[in-house]
Amino acid sequence: GIASTSQTECPEGTYQPNSNQTSCIDTNPGNFSPAGASSQTPCPVGTYGPNSAMAACLAAEPGHYVWQPMQTEQIPCPPGKFQPNIGATSCLSAHEGHYIPGEGSTGQEAGFVLFAGIECEPGTYSDRRGLDACKEADPGHYVPAGGAIEQLACSAGFNQPSMGATECLSNEPGYYTYESGTANPLACQGGSYQPDSESTGCIETDPGHYAAGPADTSQTPCTTGTYAPDGVADQCKTADAGHYVSGEGSTGQEACTAGTHQPSTGESSCLDADPGHYTDQDAAAEQVPCSPGTYQGSAGQTSCTESDWGYHVPEPGSAEQVLCPAGTYQPSTGKSDCYPAEKGRYVSSAGATESTPCEKGTYQSEEGQAECLEADPGHYSESEGSEAQIPCARGSYQGESAQTECINSEPGYYVFTSAATSPTACDPGLYQPL
Repeated sequence: GIASTSQTECPEGTYQPNSNQTSCIDTNPGNFSPAGASSQTPCPVGTYGPNSAMAACLAAEPGHYVWQPMQTEQIPCPPGKFQPNIGATSCLSAHEGHYIPGEGSTGQEAGFVLFAGIECEPGTYSDRRGLDACKEADPGHYVPAGGAIEQLACSAGFNQPSMGATECLSNEPGYYTYESGTANPLACQGGSYQPDSESTGCIETDPGHYAAGPADTSQTPCTTGTYAPDGVADQCKTADAGHYVSGEGSTGQEACTAGTHQPSTGESSCLDADPGHYTDQDAAAEQVPCSPGTYQGSAGQTSCTESDWGYHVPEPGSAEQVLCPAGTYQPSTGKSDCYPAEKGRYVSSAGATESTPCEKGTYQSEEGQAECLEADPGHYSESEGSEAQIPCARGSYQGESAQTECINSEPGYYVFTSAATSPTACDPGLYQPL
């Protein structure tokens, strides 16, 4: 071979650790070497060597870092972090109230706040460093401005059912929230109401009023026929039978007074007892018919009247008394019937209080008669109150009616049969001295 008179220095990116060599060795990726190097040198932190035969390592670019020596590639800053400088060994975290959405942020992107990150928009917040997205405000909360580090709870009287809100909603009338941070308002329940917005509670109904619920904005007075004795009523009570409520907004029912009644519930007035009826106590649901022997001609009465002498009341619930008809009489009050005239007696006109005995010469064999019968010819009635006529005995006669005695046959005459109306003359050759 040709003899060399000098040795040659290994060029940059190569090295040779041995003597008597004819060539140099390329550095491995992640290493470098200057000219004349006898060994390769690892890339220090903050740099990297992606190729072989590198004379120098590359500094980590903005948005990247290299945290270990002898690395072949740089690492992009993860979401939530950034790096504006070269040769960095780590990344910087986004500040509270800010975020960084993607990898490799240099801190130079549009909207980037110097050394902080992108500001959280209203309705969102970031409560710690290093977030890649801001948190939406929870229901019941809000964030009014950008760059917020916390969400704010809606005050009592307000609500917010949605996420990411920038303000709270006022409670509408009929609704309330009693504590902060409430997502959905509560409806006023039956027995309460709320006419105002932004309310923290409901108003209990007054006695005489009700609120059916839910979410009533006002109380309603009880209608006639109903009442509410206490507050906090979701409905009014119906007046009981025997009671009434005459006006709106009543706190109690009133009992029907004696002389009136009410069979139905929920009524605004009582009914007068009808003629022929009465009520003698308060709170009567039903009227009472006058019993037989009594009557009532007027409405709204508390008692019935006994029938007078000579009258009777045969049916219950009568509005008037009835005259005893001819042939009957009634000596007492409060009776349901009349007495028939007894045998031997009569009642000639209606409304009698007693019967009259038949006069002498008359009789009556049946009850309930308006007159007496005259004794027939051949008969007589000798005393008052006779129940039957008496036939004239043999030897006597009576040719007229209504007589009190018979006539004895005269001398020269005879009466062979009873009940004779005339005597018979003795036949020729016969005589009768008596």
